[in-house]
Amino acid sequence: METESGGGATAMTYFPAFLNLEGRSCLVVGGGKVASRKLRLLLKAGAEVVVVAPALASDVARLVAAGRVDHRRRGFRTADVGDRALVIAATGVPDV
Repeated sequence: METESGGGATAMTYFPAFLNLEGRSCLVVGGGKVASRKLRLLLKAGAEVVVVAPALASDVARLVAAGRVDHRRRGFRTADVGDRALVIAATGVPDV
């Protein structure tokens, strides 16, 4: 979606990114509904996904139980980023 900004220039609301994540390590911080949507997209792209969250929504928990996603049951730590190809903040915690 594009909107017009001052001076007649067009500003983008969304930044499109096409990434090859096949076999690459990705991190999702958060375990709720937004995280669930992001996890499913990352898995569809072939990413290896770790989710960091103290609690999980039932659909995220099912992905973990099925072995499709690794889970760290705790809050985010800066060291979690490591050499991940992509990090997604899907949490309501402002400090993340």
